[in-house]
Amino acid sequence: MNEASEEFSEGDLVKVNVSAKSPSGEGICRIGNFIIFIKSPNTRVGNSYSVKITKIYRTFAYAELVDISSVKSIYES
Repeated sequence: MNEASEEFSEGDLVKVNVSAKSPSGEGICRIGNFIIFIKSPNTRVGNSYSVKITKIYRTFAYAELVDISSVKSIYES
């Protein structure tokens, strides 16, 4: 298994920077050689987002955008 994929678990909250967009509009982020696809057309290249990992594969993962107010409440408690 890829080292980066072992660092994450489904349900983890991660802050990422979008480096590209897929043809279908997903945001693409890289952490080393590991790729995270953000399932949202609302992402912009160059912006940072908090995402929740939804599915992990050997070399990539899928994630969804997380509402910023939800992230704050999770970290405050």
